[in-house]
Amino acid sequence: MKHLKFFWAPFLTLVLIANPLFAVAETQVLSIDTAELTEATTTPDTQEIIVKYKDSDDIQIVEAESPAQVDETIQSIESNPSVDYAEPNFSRDIFAIDSNDTHRALEWGLDNTGQTILGTAGTLDADIDAPEAWAMSEGTSTLVAVIDIGVDYRHPDIANKMWDGSSCVDDSGATISGGCLHGYDFTNGDNDPLPPQTSGGVNFHGTHVAGIIAAEKGNGLGITGVAPNARIMAIRFALDVASEVRAINFAKANGAKIINASYGGNEFSQAEYDAIKSFTDGGGIFVAAAGNSAANNDGGTHTYPADYDIANIVTVAAINNRDGLTSFSNYGASSVDVGAPGESILSLYPDYSVPSSPSYIYAYADGTSMAAPMTAGAVALLWGASPTLSSAQVVSLITSTGDSLPALAGKTTSGKRINVYNALHSVLATSTAVLSGLPSATSTEGIPSLSVTVGGDGIAYYAYKLDGSAWSATTTVATPITATSLTNGMHSLSVIGGSAYGVWQSEASSTDYTWNVVDTTAPDVTGLADDANGTQSKSWSWGSLDPTAIFRFEVSTSSVPLALASTTYATTTSANVSSPLGAVYIHVQAKDNNGNESAVRTFSALLAEPVAPVAPAPSGGGGGGGGGGGGGGGSSSGSSSPTVTQALSGDENSDGKVDLLDFNSLMIHWSSRANPILDFNSLMVHWSLQG
Repeated sequence: MKHLKFFWAPFLTLVLIANPLFAVAETQVLSIDTAELTEATTTPDTQEIIVKYKDSDDIQIVEAESPAQVDETIQSIESNPSVDYAEPNFSRDIFAIDSNDTHRALEWGLDNTGQTILGTAGTLDADIDAPEAWAMSEGTSTLVAVIDIGVDYRHPDIANKMWDGSSCVDDSGATISGGCLHGYDFTNGDNDPLPPQTSGGVNFHGTHVAGIIAAEKGNGLGITGVAPNARIMAIRFALDVASEVRAINFAKANGAKIINASYGGNEFSQAEYDAIKSFTDGGGIFVAAAGNSAANNDGGTHTYPADYDIANIVTVAAINNRDGLTSFSNYGASSVDVGAPGESILSLYPDYSVPSSPSYIYAYADGTSMAAPMTAGAVALLWGASPTLSSAQVVSLITSTGDSLPALAGKTTSGKRINVYNALHSVLATSTAVLSGLPSATSTEGIPSLSVTVGGDGIAYYAYKLDGSAWSATTTVATPITATSLTNGMHSLSVIGGSAYGVWQSEASSTDYTWNVVDTTAPDVTGLADDANGTQSKSWSWGSLDPTAIFRFEVSTSSVPLALASTTYATTTSANVSSPLGAVYIHVQAKDNNGNESAVRTFSALLAEPVAPVAPAPSGGGGGGGGGGGGGGGSSSGSSSPTVTQALSGDENSDGKVDLLDFNSLMIHWSSRANPILDFNSLMVHWSLQG
């Protein structure tokens, strides 16, 4: 059975640096063969089987009679319908600044000045920009669980950064009597997570990882962690999935927000998958080392837990101090998220050469085991600086705000090396809203309006107030600020911008603009036209392109307004008239909100009685008569006289024509008419000279 490994580089060179206050005053150099490390730390029991029942969230361990019978035993167990799954208990192995800390200049991953590390000169700024980030925030006490071979919490550079644990609960949520010493040991089943007190091997590994995350800053000792105010929960596991699952559940039950997993193996485990998914579904972030086999994790050989397709797992490759992918790091364009410093990384080292009196010194180490806690520290720093961020937002920031590296293009999903300053800047540095489309200082447009676009570096939302109103609701930058028909005089606009991560420009530093509206343009009147068709009644409707326009109107038989000037402006936009008959007129005037009045618009219409059909005149016959000429009514051709088909308004003698005879008749009877002017107008409209 293959074993999971702590992710170290093969044939790792470990360089020890003594702390003059706590150990020998000389530098020690130790070469360690990875094969030796694996042999020293492998503790698998290949006869153990993990069993998950459908009616329980816990797992149980059963043992096959021999390693050769593991597969047969699993098949037998899974034939039970109450069993969810059974699988071997796979092994998990370890993958092999601005402060007064004595070795701060050696922490190239935090601040690369081009310094030479172990004989290799670095590239300027090939780092995560930690000092720049600390200038913004050193974070708060975000809790990071280090699941590893144990953490020596007595090292003076981490002792003050350990989780208290005095009120801890076990992995099922039950209170642990007497509390915990900063974590738990799932190898020995006790509340003391110290690593084995033996010299050699990788017993320093968890302590080294913890120091990268949260070594104390400014204490005059050694190094500074990426998140110097974070807290470390130490959890020792037995390098197998069963104890790892309990460790993950313990971390979740005790409030850890981040888990660092600098270990892995090649076998998929459903139990491991379920435990990690439960942790991340609960809002946690799981940071995993990609592995040290120089392999493509997208290929046939996977590395777990790094390769699980679970939201909020961040898988990390290792880069060197020249911004190159290290020779040992695994990679994967779809399975590895980011790169982080992972070669020649200086951190804490407990020397157990004399177990009864450990020396607490410092050492360089290589591996994605170091790149993972570099990233876990960045997550802790970011989350500590902005605790309201969701886990998804934190992951997005860490993976999207890094520095793009050619060495990681096509090797990770992001192509970036993490940059904690960029991530912090995205949530802590407030940007100023930038306004475009503002009116001129003195606006003289016909219908004064406003349509302003809001933008700015990192701004996704905005709020505004116009003319001293209350702040508006939060609006996305895709929507402009609009206002129509502004009144004459001074106006003011204030805008504050906010990022997608909830960071807002302060109201005191709002972006402000003032301008003067001078509107002298009268509104128009639309929708009216003359109508000479002659109908019994007439309906008018009108409007204006200016939405603030109000109207006054007069309907009369006069072509000039007589009473309009005394009429009150209102919102009425329609009128009707059905009598008297004849020519009628409508006079309309508009006024806008700035008091500008339009000219009076006059339109005419003709009102007429409905046209009634008239029977045809009978045709006449010729006849003689003595002495009196015959009354021949018909023409010699035999055709009938013209047919009168309509009686026209104004036809006084009903002969089908409106002519001089009708005019004479009207004049004769003028004084007896009820409305002689309207009758006269009607006659004039229908006048025709016929026959």
